[in-house]
Amino acid sequence: MLPLAVTCIIVIAAIVWTSVTDLLYRRISNRIVATVLLLWMARTGWLLTFGTADGASLSGLLPASIVLVAGYLLFSMGWMGAGDVKLMAVLCLWMNDQALIFLIATALAGGLLALCMPVMRHLERALALALIQVAGRWPRLGIPAPYLFGNASGNDLPYGLAIAAGAGFTLWLGS
Repeated sequence: MLPLAVTCIIVIAAIVWTSVTDLLYRRISNRIVATVLLLWMARTGWLLTFGTADGASLSGLLPASIVLVAGYLLFSMGWMGAGDVKLMAVLCLWMNDQALIFLIATALAGGLLALCMPVMRHLERALALALIQVAGRWPRLGIPAPYLFGNASGNDLPYGLAIAAGAGFTLWLGS
Protein backbone atom coordinates (compact mmCIF):
# COMPACT_ATOMS: atom_id res chain seq x y z
CA MET A 1 0.00 0.00 0.00
CA LEU A 2 1.31 3.43 -0.90
CA PRO A 3 1.88 5.81 1.98
CA LEU A 4 -0.65 8.62 2.29
CA ALA A 5 1.89 11.28 1.29
CA VAL A 6 2.76 9.45 -1.96
CA THR A 7 -0.93 8.95 -2.72
CA CYS A 8 -1.60 12.66 -2.20
CA ILE A 9 1.33 13.61 -4.43
CA ILE A 10 -0.07 11.37 -7.18
CA VAL A 11 -3.51 12.97 -6.80
CA ILE A 12 -2.04 16.49 -6.93
CA ALA A 13 0.01 15.58 -10.02
CA ALA A 14 -3.16 14.20 -11.64
CA ILE A 15 -5.02 17.42 -10.88
CA VAL A 16 -2.24 19.53 -12.39
CA TRP A 17 -2.05 17.28 -15.47
CA THR A 18 -5.82 17.42 -16.04
CA SER A 19 -5.82 21.21 -15.80
CA VAL A 20 -3.09 21.46 -18.45
CA THR A 21 -4.74 18.94 -20.79
CA ASP A 22 -8.11 20.61 -20.30
CA LEU A 23 -6.59 23.98 -21.22
CA LEU A 24 -4.76 22.65 -24.28
CA TYR A 25 -7.19 19.97 -25.50
CA ARG A 26 -10.49 20.58 -23.64
CA ARG A 27 -10.28 16.97 -22.51
CA ILE A 28 -9.97 15.28 -19.13
CA SER A 29 -8.70 11.73 -19.37
CA ASN A 30 -10.92 8.97 -18.02
CA ARG A 31 -7.74 7.10 -17.08
CA ILE A 32 -6.65 9.91 -14.80
CA VAL A 33 -10.08 10.13 -13.18
CA ALA A 34 -10.16 6.33 -12.76
CA THR A 35 -6.68 6.36 -11.24
CA VAL A 36 -7.68 9.02 -8.72
CA LEU A 37 -10.83 7.02 -7.90
CA LEU A 38 -8.88 3.77 -7.46
CA LEU A 39 -6.36 5.50 -5.20
CA TRP A 40 -9.22 6.81 -3.06
CA MET A 41 -10.77 3.34 -2.89
CA ALA A 42 -7.43 1.75 -1.94
CA ARG A 43 -6.72 4.39 0.69
CA THR A 44 -10.20 4.18 2.17
CA GLY A 45 -10.13 0.39 2.14
CA TRP A 46 -6.79 0.45 3.91
CA LEU A 47 -8.07 2.86 6.55
CA LEU A 48 -11.25 0.83 7.09
CA THR A 49 -9.35 -2.46 7.27
CA PHE A 50 -6.93 -1.30 9.92
CA GLY A 51 -9.48 0.62 11.94
CA THR A 52 -7.95 4.05 11.48
CA ALA A 53 -10.91 5.38 9.50
CA ASP A 54 -13.56 7.55 11.04
CA GLY A 55 -16.86 8.88 9.72
CA ALA A 56 -15.04 11.68 7.91
CA SER A 57 -13.31 9.13 5.65
CA LEU A 58 -16.61 8.41 3.90
CA SER A 59 -18.25 11.81 4.23
CA GLY A 60 -17.46 12.65 0.61
CA LEU A 61 -19.84 9.98 -0.72
CA LEU A 62 -22.99 12.12 -0.50
CA PRO A 63 -21.49 15.24 -2.12
CA ALA A 64 -19.90 13.07 -4.83
CA SER A 65 -23.29 11.47 -5.56
CA ILE A 66 -24.99 14.86 -5.72
CA VAL A 67 -22.28 16.18 -8.05
CA LEU A 68 -22.74 13.17 -10.34
CA VAL A 69 -26.51 13.61 -10.56
CA ALA A 70 -26.42 17.41 -10.96
CA GLY A 71 -23.46 17.13 -13.30
CA TYR A 72 -25.26 14.63 -15.49
CA LEU A 73 -28.13 17.09 -15.85
CA LEU A 74 -25.70 19.91 -16.72
CA PHE A 75 -23.88 17.65 -19.18
CA SER A 76 -27.13 16.58 -20.85
CA MET A 77 -27.98 20.26 -21.39
CA GLY A 78 -24.52 20.90 -22.84
CA TRP A 79 -23.48 23.24 -20.03
CA MET A 80 -20.65 21.14 -18.61
CA GLY A 81 -18.24 18.50 -19.86
CA ALA A 82 -18.47 14.89 -18.72
CA GLY A 83 -14.81 14.86 -17.68
CA ASP A 84 -15.35 17.91 -15.50
CA VAL A 85 -18.28 16.22 -13.76
CA LYS A 86 -16.41 12.97 -13.16
CA LEU A 87 -13.30 14.75 -11.88
CA MET A 88 -15.33 16.91 -9.48
CA ALA A 89 -17.20 13.88 -8.15
CA VAL A 90 -14.01 11.90 -7.55
CA LEU A 91 -12.34 14.88 -5.88
CA CYS A 92 -15.36 15.25 -3.58
CA LEU A 93 -14.50 11.76 -2.33
CA TRP A 94 -10.97 12.90 -1.54
CA MET A 95 -12.11 16.09 0.15
CA ASN A 96 -14.33 14.19 2.61
CA ASP A 97 -15.92 16.67 5.02
CA GLN A 98 -14.33 19.56 3.08
CA ALA A 99 -16.30 18.71 -0.10
CA LEU A 100 -18.66 21.69 0.24
CA ILE A 101 -15.71 24.06 0.58
CA PHE A 102 -14.18 22.41 -2.49
CA LEU A 103 -17.37 22.91 -4.52
CA ILE A 104 -17.73 26.55 -3.45
CA ALA A 105 -14.06 27.28 -4.16
CA THR A 106 -14.39 25.59 -7.56
CA ALA A 107 -17.48 27.65 -8.42
CA LEU A 108 -15.73 30.87 -7.41
CA ALA A 109 -12.63 29.89 -9.38
CA GLY A 110 -14.87 29.13 -12.37
CA GLY A 111 -16.38 32.60 -12.21
CA LEU A 112 -12.93 34.15 -11.99
CA LEU A 113 -11.78 31.99 -14.89
CA ALA A 114 -14.70 33.20 -16.99
CA LEU A 115 -13.76 36.80 -16.23
CA CYS A 116 -10.09 36.16 -17.03
CA MET A 117 -10.66 34.17 -20.25
CA PRO A 118 -9.28 36.91 -22.53
CA VAL A 119 -5.99 36.73 -20.62
CA MET A 120 -6.18 32.93 -20.49
CA ARG A 121 -6.52 32.84 -24.29
CA HIS A 122 -3.06 34.44 -24.54
CA LEU A 123 -1.60 31.84 -22.16
CA GLU A 124 -3.36 29.07 -24.06
CA ARG A 125 -2.03 30.38 -27.36
CA ALA A 126 1.54 30.60 -26.05
CA LEU A 127 1.39 27.06 -24.66
CA ALA A 128 -0.19 25.75 -27.85
CA LEU A 129 2.49 27.36 -30.02
CA ALA A 130 5.22 25.88 -27.81
CA LEU A 131 3.58 22.48 -28.07
CA ILE A 132 3.37 22.76 -31.85
CA GLN A 133 7.11 23.55 -31.95
CA VAL A 134 7.89 20.51 -29.80
CA ALA A 135 5.67 18.36 -32.03
CA GLY A 136 7.46 19.67 -35.12
CA ARG A 137 10.89 19.05 -33.65
CA TRP A 138 10.06 15.52 -32.43
CA PRO A 139 7.31 14.14 -34.68
CA ARG A 140 7.77 10.60 -33.32
CA LEU A 141 6.17 11.74 -30.07
CA GLY A 142 2.84 11.94 -31.90
CA ILE A 143 1.66 15.06 -30.09
CA PRO A 144 -1.78 16.05 -31.40
CA ALA A 145 -2.60 19.63 -32.36
CA PRO A 146 -4.01 21.64 -29.46
CA TYR A 147 -7.69 22.51 -29.34
CA LEU A 148 -6.96 26.10 -30.29
CA PHE A 149 -5.66 25.02 -33.71
CA GLY A 150 -8.43 22.52 -34.41
CA ASN A 151 -11.84 23.09 -35.94
CA ALA A 152 -13.35 24.15 -32.61
CA SER A 153 -14.71 27.62 -31.98
CA GLY A 154 -12.63 28.15 -28.84
CA ASN A 155 -15.53 29.69 -26.89
CA ASP A 156 -15.86 27.09 -24.17
CA LEU A 157 -14.34 27.27 -20.72
CA PRO A 158 -11.57 24.85 -19.65
CA TYR A 159 -13.23 24.19 -16.30
CA GLY A 160 -10.48 21.77 -15.27
CA LEU A 161 -8.48 24.85 -14.28
CA ALA A 162 -11.22 25.94 -11.88
CA ILE A 163 -11.50 22.41 -10.50
CA ALA A 164 -7.74 22.32 -9.92
CA ALA A 165 -7.86 25.72 -8.21
CA GLY A 166 -10.75 24.63 -5.99
CA ALA A 167 -8.94 21.42 -5.06
CA GLY A 168 -5.69 23.25 -4.41
CA PHE A 169 -7.41 25.80 -2.20
CA THR A 170 -9.24 23.12 -0.23
CA LEU A 171 -6.10 21.02 0.24
CA TRP A 172 -4.14 24.10 1.31
CA LEU A 173 -6.92 25.10 3.71
CA GLY A 174 -6.98 21.63 5.23
CA SER A 175 -3.24 21.47 5.86
